[in-house]
Amino acid sequence: MLNKIIIDKFTMLLYNISKINQKDFYRYKNIKNALNIIKKLPYNINLTNVEELYNITGIGKGTINRIIEILKTGDLEELNIYSQYEDKLFNKLIKIIGIGKNKALELINYGITSISDLKKQIKENKIKVSRIILLGLKYYNKCVGSIPRNEITEIKKMIDYIIIEINKYYKLNNDNKYIFEICGSYRRNQETSGDIDILISKKNETINHNHLINFVTILKLPIKLNNNKPFIIDDITNQNFKTKYMGFCKFKDNYIRRVDIRFVPWDSYYTALLYFTGSANTNKIMRMKAKKMGYLLSEYSLVHNNNNNKYIINSEKDIFDILNLEYIEPKYR
Repeated sequence: MLNKIIIDKFTMLLYNISKINQKDFYRYKNIKNALNIIKKLPYNINLTNVEELYNITGIGKGTINRIIEILKTGDLEELNIYSQYEDKLFNKLIKIIGIGKNKALELINYGITSISDLKKQIKENKIKVSRIILLGLKYYNKCVGSIPRNEITEIKKMIDYIIIEINKYYKLNNDNKYIFEICGSYRRNQETSGDIDILISKKNETINHNHLINFVTILKLPIKLNNNKPFIIDDITNQNFKTKYMGFCKFKDNYIRRVDIRFVPWDSYYTALLYFTGSANTNKIMRMKAKKMGYLLSEYSLVHNNNNNKYIINSEKDIFDILNLEYIEPKYR
């Protein structure tokens, strides 16, 4: 094809104008007319003959300057400007809960130009998204990550109080009581966390029952230590959850936050505690070490591959010991 690189760059430019700056109709029309003329030229444009284009009606100075830039650099700076715009939009989209990288690219390619535009398209039924994305949009700029450590510490005190009251109510003792831990970066002693990860178990309980549903229900009631307001304010997970709950929470006058709560049977508690504490790199190293030794390590258990024997684990340190690794405190993981 004659003038392929020029045609490709102009085509990309038209696409970006139509998608991002739809009101610039006059500019779009001029570039489109120029592109149609270039496609019909019987010769290749080069730096020697480019000035001859001034003699062709429909090709102006702006078009010729773009062509010269393409001939000299192989690129068009305008496209980089649009690319930067898309990068900014991409970064905004992936901050919406429920929108990952692939979905963000899909929405940009569909022609979404802003968060407001996405909301408008959904409202007008021009585009359909999942319930989780709808929730993400509902709490966009309201649900804030980077949760200060001291806020999570106060939340932990509240949950500790609730767990103690539950254990008292059901007259549970040291052998069958509920226990919990806040995992993730908080347990690794980081100053901030992206969300709140709560792990719950019941000592010597091997069946899930409705423990998690009951606990979440309590957190949706007015709580004295939360200014007599519910801690959980909205659900991401549907109502059929058994072992994992995801939702939105609000503690006192702080921002709305994301919260994940998991219930695991007692025989999985310490492997789950290790897994959900992280870091991802520590988990990877330990799984690889286990594999080399003929074990399978997961959030659920530590199993020997030869006989499928599940090890009885009474602490995180037990896992390190079985794998012949020196115990690493959470803050160093």
